[in-house]
Amino acid sequence: MSDWMQRYWDAWNSHDADRVAEMMAETVTFVDVGLGTTYQGRDAVRAFAAEGHATSSDSSFTLLSSQQSGSSYAMEWESTGTNTGPLGPLPATNKTYRVNGASIGEVDERGLVLRNTDYWNMAGFLVQLEVLPPLT
Repeated sequence: MSDWMQRYWDAWNSHDADRVAEMMAETVTFVDVGLGTTYQGRDAVRAFAAEGHATSSDSSFTLLSSQQSGSSYAMEWESTGTNTGPLGPLPATNKTYRVNGASIGEVDERGLVLRNTDYWNMAGFLVQLEVLPPLT
């Protein structure tokens, strides 16, 4: 794992939205496929991180594998935690979750994220929170 990747996940695991935002370029495009949302700019990612941390006060990310070539990166991760706060219009369930995902993106010469796309399974997440019935 590169030093940049370690700082990136340390920022998310710190539960400090400002620290996450410091990893982003001012003009970052941050896409969350699971949520179906796109965040434009550092301030939007800061707000997204704060909302995520409020949704799960004990969330944690573990890097499972990674690749980096020049300014491009791909990271496979696992997120675990407890749904302790509202998720959009849904109230907290206080259920635990374990979700695998992948982040693909590009950084600038300073190591700031220019674009990032997170891929993860929202339906599986909602089943674990017992918001949706089991899908099988």
